[in-house]
Amino acid sequence: MLKIHTLTLGMYQTNTYIIHDEASASCCVIDPGYEAVIILDKLESLGLTLDAILLTHGHFDHVGAVKDLAADTDCRVFVCAEDTHLPPMFTAGPLYYTDTYTEGSTLNIAGLSIHVLHTPGHTPGSVCLLVENVLFSGDTLF
Repeated sequence: MLKIHTLTLGMYQTNTYIIHDEASASCCVIDPGYEAVIILDKLESLGLTLDAILLTHGHFDHVGAVKDLAADTDCRVFVCAEDTHLPPMFTAGPLYYTDTYTEGSTLNIAGLSIHVLHTPGHTPGSVCLLVENVLFSGDTLF
């Protein structure tokens, strides 16, 4: 069963989600926009290991903590290929990622099946992530 922990962080009050199967100690973080230390502390308090960061798009308020989290955990970082070319002024510097996904991709990470739905508009590479019966929409509904 999917477990979701929500952190609302930074001056833009961006929602960051920690998701995992209740039977697993591995997890994913969706849209870590700010405050890597708070996210790492929460992972530690939950006894979870970060396997991957999943980005709904590449704007600065959704990616700000990515580099620090990836450096501390050596996890993979996924973003839609169309957002890898966003200008650095939108991403607060070069966008850090290790992998890309596209429409219809299915990721099997941390015991979860994550379906990628390409929803361009907010950015060329905006996506929604469907996990079980929960849709993580980023700023698609913004």
